[in-house]
Formats: sequence, C-alpha cells, structure tokens
Amino acid sequence: TLTYAAALKILSDRQYGATQHWDEVSLSPYLVYRASNDDGENRCHIGFFENERSLAYKMDVVAKLNLGGIAIWSLGYEGHSTTLWETISQRF
Repeated sequence: TLTYAAALKILSDRQYGATQHWDEVSLSPYLVYRASNDDGENRCHIGFFENERSLAYKMDVVAKLNLGGIAIWSLGYEGHSTTLWETISQRF
C-alpha cells in the first residue's frame, strides 16, 4: 500500500530516485522509483496515490452530480500533513 505519507517520504528521499507523474485517465498522481524487495533485488516500482489535486477533481465530480457525500480509504495515513483534510474542507 502506498499511503500519502509514504509517497511524500519516497519523493523526498534521494535514495529512491523517485519521479512523480500524472495519469490523465484516473486523474491521479503516481510515482516511479527503485527499491530493494524482500529478496534484496533492486526493482522498479510504480505506485498510485491521491494528493490534493486528484482529490479535488474527484470531489468536484461529487458536487457536480449532487451526490450525498464521499468515502475515502483511508484518511489517517497522511502523517503530519494536513493537505488532504484542507482540500476536503475547502470543497465541502
């Protein structure tokens, strides 16, 4: 599982050489990085995650369709960052 906090850590840690990208289909960010697996082999990993931009797009759809609310799996894994909560507060 790639949590928001883990994504931020991987992006900030030079050892992974991570690069962040944007997927236009899912409207989500993803990162590509290298890390050792349990077998010790250094492999390329791709991980999708949500950030304030992707969350805002999805909440705009909820508002546009006049849906009753949102469900998110799982807030609480964003570490000390308040960015996702702020995005939710601004939209609702």
